Amino acid sequence: MLLNFIFIFSLFHSAFFSTDSVEKSKPIPVIYSSPKKELRTKNNFSDTTKYVVINAINITGNKITKRSIIKRELNFSVGDTLLEKNISQVIKSAKENLLNTSLFNFATIETARDSSNKITINIVLAERWYTWPQPLFSVDATNFNTWWLTKDFSKINYGLYLLRYNFLGRNQTIGIRWQDGYDQQFGVFYTIPYINKKENSGFGFSVVYARNHETDYATENNVLKYYNDANGYARKNFYTQINYSNRQGIYNHYSAEVRYNKCSITDSLQSLASDYFSENSTTMNFFSADASFTSDHRDSKPYPLKGYLLGIGITKLGLGIQQNTNLDVFYIEASAKKYWKLSNRFYFSSALKGKFSDNNLQPYYVERALGYSNYVRGYEYFVINGQDFGLMKNELRYEIIKPRVEKIKFLKWDKFNKPYFAVYAGIFSDIGYVQDNENYMYNSLANSWLYGTGVGLDLTTYYDGVFRIEYSVNRQMQSGIFLHFTAPL
Repeated sequence: MLLNFIFIFSLFHSAFFSTDSVEKSKPIPVIYSSPKKELRTKNNFSDTTKYVVINAINITGNKITKRSIIKRELNFSVGDTLLEKNISQVIKSAKENLLNTSLFNFATIETARDSSNKITINIVLAERWYTWPQPLFSVDATNFNTWWLTKDFSKINYGLYLLRYNFLGRNQTIGIRWQDGYDQQFGVFYTIPYINKKENSGFGFSVVYARNHETDYATENNVLKYYNDANGYARKNFYTQINYSNRQGIYNHYSAEVRYNKCSITDSLQSLASDYFSENSTTMNFFSADASFTSDHRDSKPYPLKGYLLGIGITKLGLGIQQNTNLDVFYIEASAKKYWKLSNRFYFSSALKGKFSDNNLQPYYVERALGYSNYVRGYEYFVINGQDFGLMKNELRYEIIKPRVEKIKFLKWDKFNKPYFAVYAGIFSDIGYVQDNENYMYNSLANSWLYGTGVGLDLTTYYDGVFRIEYSVNRQMQSGIFLHFTAPL
């Protein structure tokens, strides 16, 4: 029964909940990956040091994935000399790197000694299913929980999301998104992990057109206010972006992006929200640019338990190219996450994230703080907008069911019939703060400390599936049960 539930949930998660929240103005994500080998041990040991030489690397199971893509995730190669005592850790890191590509359901790495100091490394892979002509079903809300308050089925979006991962076996991604219903959207995107001989630079682009019958235009009493145009479209938005990425070694990622955005709203909406765009206008066209750096040493990206992540990004909205738009916003975002294994079944994690803007007068269209993808647990029903924010999350988890693999006997498809799953219980505590210099008088949660604590139960499964159910209490002693579909931090 549990296996059937996990299988159904995995398909449900993949088709309907690709993100934990919906932000209309965000582009289709660009994915990129271009590693370079590192962590090799130099051949400078004394005669008394126990070491081994990698004589051969055998890779099987990669029916689609090119060998070069796999080798770029390995922290060793043929001819490398390793300390014998470090072999298990090197193998473990290589396995984590392979699984974090999201190209494989399973990766097994074993060694066989050929002679006194020579070994052969055997890698056995189980590839995922890479083509997803999945139905698209989403709700128009900051997260699933806010929609569940009203259960307004008129705010449902439906459509088709056609994705091809690992295109041509080279970890490229190509996709088309068609969405109808409450909001309409059409987009195409493509990414390639490397475009140079060194195999460390990548490229991607996306083009999206969207239009909305209803859109939020203000935050009042810590909730979004909406304007609806039943006979037309309250907002229309077109954006296109190009992205360059560079991956140094296994763990360090650099990226740069340039984006053009063209957006318009109706006169009726503009009369309600004169600060929606700059210059009290009904249109806003602007270029933006951002650059980011991430050092990701987590054991698992979908649901990390050990390791750490450091990230920083800078964004400039308005480059002075469009003469009819005086948008000028610069901000920096930074994050740090750390995960510890305390004992056989206990894990602890802590995360910090912050945003600092140089402009205290920002158009509503580009102003975002807490209540979207970033939130304090216990405040899922609220949105706190502002120019700056800080957020800290902590969680202690207990592994109720260790990761295990079972086979669904009635399902013959090997890419789906071996689900793995694990269950964790946790207690958590979050704290956040939003600095708002524009509309704080209408929102009591701005410019004040936000606290949330509670308990939760997490289910993780294959195809990066995560299902969380949490009971939270916030500083105002408001409580509730909330659902989420991504890792907590």
